[in-house]
Amino acid sequence: MVLGLFITGCSAITGGPQLPEQRPTDFGITLNDGGGMLPESESYFITADSAGRESFFEQARNRWTFKSDAKALDDFYGALRAL
Repeated sequence: MVLGLFITGCSAITGGPQLPEQRPTDFGITLNDGGGMLPESESYFITADSAGRESFFEQARNRWTFKSDAKALDDFYGALRAL
């Protein structure tokens, strides 16, 4: 949701999406939440070779990753472009 609001806001400012039609080979996106004064954070990431989540909570860092495939990335990129 936050990502959608951010992209919508950026699109409104710039006059529309400026993303290329085809997904770049080095495409990646990261969403960070938390941090600041508290030692807690969440990060979600999607890159050409992996996707996942990293969290930091109560002095423990956990990372979950999975292999992303080209079709799923292309579909995600298309949906992102359509915003």
